[in-house]
Amino acid sequence: MARVLLVDDDIEFCELLAAYLVAQGFEVEAVHGGEAALARLARRDRPDAVCLDFMMPQPNGLEVLRRLRRDNDWIPVLYLTANQDETDRVVGLELGADDYVSKTSSPRELAARLKALIRRGGVGRGDDDRPIRVDELSLVPSERRADLAGRTLPLTSTEFGVLHYLMRNAGTAISKEDLSRAVLGRGLSPYDRAVDVHVSHIRKKLSVHEGWQNRIQAVRGVGYQLLVSA
Repeated sequence: MARVLLVDDDIEFCELLAAYLVAQGFEVEAVHGGEAALARLARRDRPDAVCLDFMMPQPNGLEVLRRLRRDNDWIPVLYLTANQDETDRVVGLELGADDYVSKTSSPRELAARLKALIRRGGVGRGDDDRPIRVDELSLVPSERRADLAGRTLPLTSTEFGVLHYLMRNAGTAISKEDLSRAVLGRGLSPYDRAVDVHVSHIRKKLSVHEGWQNRIQAVRGVGYQLLVSA
């Protein structure tokens, strides 16, 4: 049973959403402020995912996310936003959120997003669990570890998933739609920047190593491609 921490200062909303998630097989714990969220996340028995509202009194959800990512790259974070502005969504992704969903979305969609993030954060199975290597870059799904030139890359759960998919298809252009469905468990929506932001983060983490500054290239009209050395 996956454990979800629900962080929102709207108590009634939390109660309704928690009831639905429990019926869907989740174990849910709710807290109603930023300080309570940080205190809960500081415990050793951390949740499998965090569902985080950004519009809380200080510390707001953005600050909670910033502090969480300072200490932990791996916990999947789905942030809730009542703001339809694209800028607000991108800010959350830039700070390390894995995906976002509107608070006006159905509980069914929210549960599906959480399941996709938690599934991606788990240990791989079958062919997906086999270690893979592209030149100096190696990835071991069963250990959730990616190393470049002998140094471990600090990847979030979703960044790991994106890199894994690109490595499995190295040398081939992959569409953003395919990346979104494979890693986030959903198709692209209009003006959706989630895949672009995650790829941008991976590029920055690869670029500190010589020769890897431009190994993930954008393919116009398609998506992205991880280049293989000749």
